[in-house]
Amino acid sequence: MRTRIPGRHHVYNCLAAAATAVLQGIDLATIARGLEQVQELPGRMNLIKCGQSFAVAVDEAASPFRLGVALHTLKQNVNGRVICVVGATHAMSPERASQFGRIAERNCDVPVITTPHVTGNRAVKSVNYEPFHRVLDGFRKPKTAQLMPDRLTAVEWALSEARPGDAVLIAGQGHRPIASLGAGRWSLTDAEVCQSWLYGESTARADVPLSAPASSIFQIDYYRPC
Repeated sequence: MRTRIPGRHHVYNCLAAAATAVLQGIDLATIARGLEQVQELPGRMNLIKCGQSFAVAVDEAASPFRLGVALHTLKQNVNGRVICVVGATHAMSPERASQFGRIAERNCDVPVITTPHVTGNRAVKSVNYEPFHRVLDGFRKPKTAQLMPDRLTAVEWALSEARPGDAVLIAGQGHRPIASLGAGRWSLTDAEVCQSWLYGESTARADVPLSAPASSIFQIDYYRPC
């Protein structure tokens, strides 16, 4: 059987699910068909395919271990470089933040450190860089990392750096919104940023009718810092 989600960790998850199903009396053929029909798991190595010549994946990577697994999976499946966007948060302890930095430096060619959310129109100068420094403490060569406080800018920069055969991992948020507008009416995710950039469009949501008033159409530019 073949699964639609890459990575050895997903193989282990499939084996665990299959074992549980067998104990419930389900036959192997039915189990295989069920596993093959899984399109994606929210925040788990979600592949973004928009016709580009390089791989793009969005993964929650909630721990240093999971970040390492995701990066290792991409390294095994591409011949080029691995570019990774990692989020630095105030909630991380210094030790945990440095572990993220250590994993990123060892397992990717171009590490990009940013915040978990879009800064929007807030001045970049007001950003607290302490979480960035904690992640950089895990680097042997901190100067190799790119620091970009605005997540939207960081994701698009990482995509712009990719060349044919490379892979880009957007880590840290998974399927969770990185920004919202209008009391949560419009939300923005890492996947939508990637899709918008890859398709070369300014509209991140394709489910808005063309006849909708201009004021009701979500524009990704609303989130760009001034």
